[in-house]
Amino acid sequence: MPTRWTTLVGALALTEIVSWGVLYYAFGVLVPAMQAELGWSQALLGGGFSLALVVAALVSIPIGRHIERRGPRGVMSAGSLVASAALFAWSTVAHPLAFLASAVVLGLAMAMVLYEAAFAAVILGLGRGRRTDAALLVLTVVAGLASTVFLPLTQFLAEHEGWRGALWRLALLELVVTLPLHAWVLRGLHGARTDAAAIEPPAGRAPARRALLGSTAGFALAFFAASGVVTYLVPSLQERGFAPEHAALAGGLFGIGQVVGRVLFTLARDRLTLGAWCLPLFVLPALGIGGLAGATSELGVLACILAFAFASGGQTLARSTWILELFPLPAFARVNGILGLGTLLGRAVAPLAVGAVHDLSGSHRPAFLGLASACLAGGACAWWATRGSARS
Repeated sequence: MPTRWTTLVGALALTEIVSWGVLYYAFGVLVPAMQAELGWSQALLGGGFSLALVVAALVSIPIGRHIERRGPRGVMSAGSLVASAALFAWSTVAHPLAFLASAVVLGLAMAMVLYEAAFAAVILGLGRGRRTDAALLVLTVVAGLASTVFLPLTQFLAEHEGWRGALWRLALLELVVTLPLHAWVLRGLHGARTDAAAIEPPAGRAPARRALLGSTAGFALAFFAASGVVTYLVPSLQERGFAPEHAALAGGLFGIGQVVGRVLFTLARDRLTLGAWCLPLFVLPALGIGGLAGATSELGVLACILAFAFASGGQTLARSTWILELFPLPAFARVNGILGLGTLLGRAVAPLAVGAVHDLSGSHRPAFLGLASACLAGGACAWWATRGSARS
């Protein structure tokens, strides 16, 4: 295995586990402490996180185009700086407007350093093939442990340093770990200019409009469901009487389940058609989320988390598979940006929606049932996207 391959994938895997941990998973752990100190509603807190995800969605397409043309080094290195600045700013907020302003910067950072950018870097560096499949698996397996590492770590930091101190330390970690690696390992990865017609799939694949609309809607709904669960999993468990540390550890199992799901998906990917994959990738997580709405025993909760996590882990890789199977390779960064817009918008709406439903009903259960239904609808859209493809 070439040194460049291992260096690229290993470094990106490390930067992704840190970036996902501090930019995405830490928020849900800090919600109770922020609410207790600031007196803000979950709708406001979730709305701020939704704003971050909306910003990430809106800039995902231009960032994808920039990476496609000029390579990922400049974007991802700058993203490390922006991410640290956003977390430092978040740690100082005392007014809702300041919180929302820091959320805007946080969203920009997400689009610059999370999977959309990292996947484009891998595809630009390695192209299509088994080596790329292995690279994406390694990248997402390691990054999938972000919740396992950072949910308990953030809870520990919040208990000993307060939520502000926790954010300050997470910001420093993001800066020290990811900036040098992005600046160093992404040297020499240049973009490849493609013309606008390249997005049209060749003969034998699903029609472009159906493939693009169906894939975008399907994964947007799936990631909407995942975002709602991940953001409020720890608060929902505490609502049922779980101790904070036990809730964080239970949520940490999500990362382990994601890792298992990604390995299984990669090993079995060619055994099923894209259409057949919709059953384990979308129906299984819907069952897990629906179960979380009613499970009360620790064993039942853990089983539901793992069922949801197995499929959620596979969905991350499946999104790239849908693109690679339904569109030509030169259009990957562009189509990935479009799907990234949809999935990030899905992620963005969920925290606000779930927080608002909680404030109205006094429980997370109604929202979780809605999230399960959204996941099923996403599976139908993803299946529709593959109709007419040789891999359907």
